[in-house]
Amino acid sequence: MENPKDGEDVEMHPVNDINNPNDKLLNRQRHASRASTCSQRSQRSLKRLDSDVEHTIDPDQKGVSKRKISVSRPEYHEHLKGIMGQGLSINLVFTAFIICFGSSFIIGYNIGVLNQPANLIQDFYNYTYNFDRRPDANYGVNGTDKLISQTALTTLWSLSTTFFLLGGMLGNICVGFVAEKIGRKWSIMVAHIFAFIGSAIMTPTLAARSPEMVMIGRFFIGINCGLSMGLAPMFLSEITPVNLRGAFGTCHQLAITIGIFLSSVFGLEQLLGTVNRWPYLLLLNIVPAFVSLVILPFLPESPRYLFLAKRQQDLAKKSLQFYRKRDNVSAEIEEMETEAHAAAKVEAYSMKKVLTDKSLRWPLIICVALQAAQQLSGINAIFFYSGSIFENAQVKDIPMAVLGTNAVNVGMTIVSVLIMDKLGRRVLLIFPMGLMIFTCILITVSLSLQDKVAGMSYVSIGCVIGYVIGFAVGLGPIPLMIGAELFRQGPRPQAMALGGLMNWFCNLLISISFPLIQESLKQYTFIIFIILLTLFLVFIIFKVPETKNRTIEEIANDFAPDGEHIAVEEVMDDNAGGNGEMMPLKSTQPDDVKILDSSIVSPIYFLDYVKEPQS
Repeated sequence: MENPKDGEDVEMHPVNDINNPNDKLLNRQRHASRASTCSQRSQRSLKRLDSDVEHTIDPDQKGVSKRKISVSRPEYHEHLKGIMGQGLSINLVFTAFIICFGSSFIIGYNIGVLNQPANLIQDFYNYTYNFDRRPDANYGVNGTDKLISQTALTTLWSLSTTFFLLGGMLGNICVGFVAEKIGRKWSIMVAHIFAFIGSAIMTPTLAARSPEMVMIGRFFIGINCGLSMGLAPMFLSEITPVNLRGAFGTCHQLAITIGIFLSSVFGLEQLLGTVNRWPYLLLLNIVPAFVSLVILPFLPESPRYLFLAKRQQDLAKKSLQFYRKRDNVSAEIEEMETEAHAAAKVEAYSMKKVLTDKSLRWPLIICVALQAAQQLSGINAIFFYSGSIFENAQVKDIPMAVLGTNAVNVGMTIVSVLIMDKLGRRVLLIFPMGLMIFTCILITVSLSLQDKVAGMSYVSIGCVIGYVIGFAVGLGPIPLMIGAELFRQGPRPQAMALGGLMNWFCNLLISISFPLIQESLKQYTFIIFIILLTLFLVFIIFKVPETKNRTIEEIANDFAPDGEHIAVEEVMDDNAGGNGEMMPLKSTQPDDVKILDSSIVSPIYFLDYVKEPQS
């Protein structure tokens, strides 16, 4: 019997034994309206694989017609998302907590750990270089020796930040290599070794009277943070179901903001921010690293890494079953199988191949541009000016006011976790960035008029808070996670390494150039960031795609369609009714065709996918 063409009438037969417990096809639980929408979209796009394929219909089945046709991989993945989206479990939440606490938290902690005790550490540098190491120096009026200049001391102090950023760049360059060689989990554990080394070098710096130990230790801590910046969001993305990927990806940034906040808390004078206790701030790095090192070995590796990189299908299935806390993970296995089939035809992705592959050009530009936008947005300038803004407003306890600003950052990032998969990435980039531009304009105006107009300092405080809110819900978390969403398994580690490298480079650029910019432009410093934010906003509006609730294959196909099709069985049923109930069907496929154990069924149309038989 010939395969019917699109639009042709087909013979209808009744459904027979629809509740057969031996059916291989399980119901795909999905909202009726959503299923209907997807079905209509698929109905328009489905194609036959071969017009000569035999069309098989059980003569005892009325109201049902079936035919084998062909669909693209993205279309195939679209119809797998019903089951793939059912994956929230205590195992997943616990693993995400360990990843974020052991990796992301350390990044934030070390970004902010030197802020509160900065004056104490600079005094230590001054005393060490001018007195401890020059006990016989004569600094009197008629003396022949001179104190080390303040500029030289400032330069030495800035090296503590520069070494940290250089270590971060080095660590980020290595992300792609180590992630592919030893896996995501073990790479994170290797990164923790550098946290221990860095803390061990920095902690005795006061006893040894050696500022150089702070600089060297910060370099090793930077390596740890650079590795973690790429590995943590990658691991989170690969263990999280598609409908929760945004929320769990944002947890990475949430842990960073909590780390910044707690480093400010511990650095208060009432706790560890004293002349003798500040080195213990640098020792606390080992706490999250130790917890992660103890627990991570007992948690499964990324299922996508096991399946697509190591070809260990059984281990990948067990890993998925652990993270989903259910036995039936066939939909996600099938999704990875189709990607593995396509990846087998492509050579391994080196850094050079990622940079030269034309199909990866735009996703790579987007990944790198968003990382640059995060650091060039002016967030560092906001925190730099916050102290003077609070001082002009006659705030009595400035450290606590700065701490409150960090708390707002944490609170709004929590909000971002809750709304990321509801509103989507584009909405949370575009509108908050508009708020950031508006507050930067107001800050520039208020700083210019604060000596002339009463109350402008309070306007500045409101703008600082508004800017932090805009940053926390959009440009803070999204650039760090979107790289894991834009790329297929092969180029993902190298692409994320390049994106992270841009992040660290722009951070280093700002740390070096901002004091010069601020000295030259003073209250008009934010004009530069207004221009940069506007340019990045235009880029996002026209070039950044929405990735919410889309599989990796669907997103990657927007940039690099591979043209590969998969044989499927199309099933049309007039007996499903209009009540939106899902119905199982008995398989009538020949033995040489593999049938998946899940299907989409809508009241009017449903698809039971089968893979094309291997030759």
